[in-house]
Amino acid sequence: MFDHPIFKSRVLGIGYAVVWGFILTLNSSLEYFYGSSPIEEVFLGNLVFSTVFAVLAIPLWYPVSSCQKQEGWIMIAFNHLATASVFIIIWFSISFHIVIAIFPTGKTATIPLEEQLSFGIFQGIMGYAIVVLSYYLHIYARNLREKHETELQLQQSLKEVEISMLRSQINPHFLFNSLNSISSLTMVDADRAQEMVVKLSDYLRYTVSQEKAAIVALSKEIENIHRYLEIEKIRFGAKLQYRFSLTNDALAADIPAMILQPLYENAIKHGVYESTEPIIIETNAYMDNDILIVSIKNNYQEGAPMGKGAGIGLRNIAERLKLIYQNETLLHIKNENQVFEVTLIIPPAKKSVA
Repeated sequence: MFDHPIFKSRVLGIGYAVVWGFILTLNSSLEYFYGSSPIEEVFLGNLVFSTVFAVLAIPLWYPVSSCQKQEGWIMIAFNHLATASVFIIIWFSISFHIVIAIFPTGKTATIPLEEQLSFGIFQGIMGYAIVVLSYYLHIYARNLREKHETELQLQQSLKEVEISMLRSQINPHFLFNSLNSISSLTMVDADRAQEMVVKLSDYLRYTVSQEKAAIVALSKEIENIHRYLEIEKIRFGAKLQYRFSLTNDALAADIPAMILQPLYENAIKHGVYESTEPIIIETNAYMDNDILIVSIKNNYQEGAPMGKGAGIGLRNIAERLKLIYQNETLLHIKNENQVFEVTLIIPPAKKSVA
């Protein structure tokens, strides 16, 4: 009984009462000005017929809900024809006898039943059609809204899958490079290789713990980047140098987890690997109003060959930013005077999205 839109929505319930109040007023006004019955008989008569119709029309929701699931217009038409016939008979019988009981000598009692019955059937059919059509429109609007919500949920799920896939491309990339570094180091310095394994373990522990937390504070990301650079520092020594200039408010800002990692991997792979001179990786982060600006740049040796795979990490970052913030302009690249610089513009975090 309470799985009915009128009972589930206060707005629809009030609207239903207002509509029937308007119908009562309109019918009473027309009958009073164009008829000859006294006002009290006109108003009370219409009040009885309208109230009984409004009450009986409420359960019509259930046969309408049942019919909209059926296939074949013939069966639907037959069901509505049967329901309408029963409905009109019950409505007219109840209303007519109540009015006769209230006004035993009134105009309704003096008019032959046959004349009132034809007009009553016409009113009943029109009223039934309007009520049923309203219910069908409500069901259509509800189904359309549910379909739209389902599509939004599917799009959200697809977006989460895409982000997860992009993230899964980043982690193996780093792990592969780190294991190669450890493999090389074990041949020349076992103690330093062991130290590198410990740092790598700490790094992977952080990565696993952040797998489901798509948004983290920049301070946590930088802390993990330090682990990564310390791992690579063991291998490259003085050839790898790094500097950080980070404001306190920037460190407290939120950023997608693991989104900076590919930039440092690229700086080392395409800068430090092929260089015979020291390579400096500089990281700057500050807040511009409520927007986090992170810039990572490194010099590289003129004429040094670029390794394969350049651009994969950058494309992953651009795709993640686009999916999370719905903006394609949050990644900027500058390559001038043997200095490669990538700037990320991070809007206020959308934790529910990422």
